[in-house]
Amino acid sequence: LRSDLPETWKVTIDPTGAATTSIVERLQEHLHTLNNIQATLLLLGIYEDTGSLAYASTTVRDIRAAAALVEAGASLRIAAEFLNPALSEAQMKLYDALLPVVQTHTIKGKCIVIAAADGSQMNEEISSIAHKLRDLLDPDGLFLLVKTQEGIRIVARSTSDQVNVAKVMNLFGGGGHERAASALIETRNPLYPGGADPLSAIQDSLLLNLAELVQPSITVGKIMSKKPLLLSPETSLAEAARLMQRYGYEGFPIVADGKVLGLLTRRAVDRAMAHHLSVSITSLMEAGGFSLTPSDTIDDLQALMASTGWGQIPVVDPDSQKVVGIVTRTDLLKTLAKETSFVPGKLNYSATLNKTLPAPRLALLKAVANEAASEHVAIYIV
Repeated sequence: LRSDLPETWKVTIDPTGAATTSIVERLQEHLHTLNNIQATLLLLGIYEDTGSLAYASTTVRDIRAAAALVEAGASLRIAAEFLNPALSEAQMKLYDALLPVVQTHTIKGKCIVIAAADGSQMNEEISSIAHKLRDLLDPDGLFLLVKTQEGIRIVARSTSDQVNVAKVMNLFGGGGHERAASALIETRNPLYPGGADPLSAIQDSLLLNLAELVQPSITVGKIMSKKPLLLSPETSLAEAARLMQRYGYEGFPIVADGKVLGLLTRRAVDRAMAHHLSVSITSLMEAGGFSLTPSDTIDDLQALMASTGWGQIPVVDPDSQKVVGIVTRTDLLKTLAKETSFVPGKLNYSATLNKTLPAPRLALLKAVANEAASEHVAIYIV
């Protein structure tokens, strides 16, 4: 809670997706009757804060409150008009200026879109433009930087739990909630950068902060095997071979005093055993103290495996520096396979069309297709 609130204020914090939900519930408690306009206005508040009940932060209470408002006569038609307004001429001009300069960044596996433009001649709100660009580009996070007469306004939108735009905007003196937030950096604000191009300076600062604040959806800690079997430098070659055969692992970290010395691979052990060598496992290991932490990303894992050639990477607790897990190349491939299970390409919908379209429409469609084929032109069906 803020420390500067008057002592006479009563503060209630509700875990809802929209603050309006609390108002609706209290009106219901006092049996307050709403007219159509009041109910529609309150419904707009709930829809705006919950993404029309689609955000992950939406609660059952929000849905019940929205249902109660519809029952009270709230107009969904009017709500749709206000939630999806057509852009004015000035807004469309700014939209056209922002779209060509859109920059796409991949941060911890998340698609972040940033665009900056001069809107000092426009006095209308920017959030509608942000909604249009978000719907068009479908990023995980969208940040618009617009130069206005008051200063530089940042409007942020998120479609992912891993991109909390409220935290980002707090750094620039703004606020909001996890999915929608904004900030205004006035020219007299100490955060307002000097120089000839303040937009670029703020954009650079935004990118630096995003690198810290964006959370990966999948971390090494989520896919690693916990309590891995570790070898000490004193472990014999025969014992290492026995453990590999018993557990089926392709490699074991060699650790001394909690520090990773290297990786002993099954391939090296098999070669040594085949040649009846009597050597220590440290002479066979791939030396190096390579490791990751549970909070590292899949991109970090992929990069480390590519640069070291290690198929098994120890995972170390950042505080105790103890090995708490191991992540393998197989773990990585399984994760990447899930993320790319759908590969865009040519899909044949003819069977679906034949099954679902009414006979007259199907006949018309085939007639159009035949005519197109005779004319050697392509036909696109939406």
